[in-house]
Amino acid sequence: MSKILIFSVSYFSVYLKCPNEQWGNFLEKTVWSKGNEALVELIKSKRKEAGLTQTEVAKAFGQRQTWLSHLESGERRIDVVEFVRLSEVIGFSAVDELRKLIPIILEK
Repeated sequence: MSKILIFSVSYFSVYLKCPNEQWGNFLEKTVWSKGNEALVELIKSKRKEAGLTQTEVAKAFGQRQTWLSHLESGERRIDVVEFVRLSEVIGFSAVDELRKLIPIILEK
């Protein structure tokens, strides 16, 4: 039985029918995985350590504060490009921090 996944892109939702169970299960779990939680927590803590508000960081991306709020609450996933850009804006090394996160991301 196929699953239907919902992906939010900006203000629109996209509904996809998964071709098989394995693909659907993989996608569903990554948003709520320990690895994603650790990534979100890292970004929040680094932003706060830098003394930056959500509004300040979001403005650097041409976004509203709610964009970062959704990211930091785990409501939306962070892609690698956003992670690298966030590290530049906030002021930490994406490479060094990702090395620390990889063992958590690969945990089963």
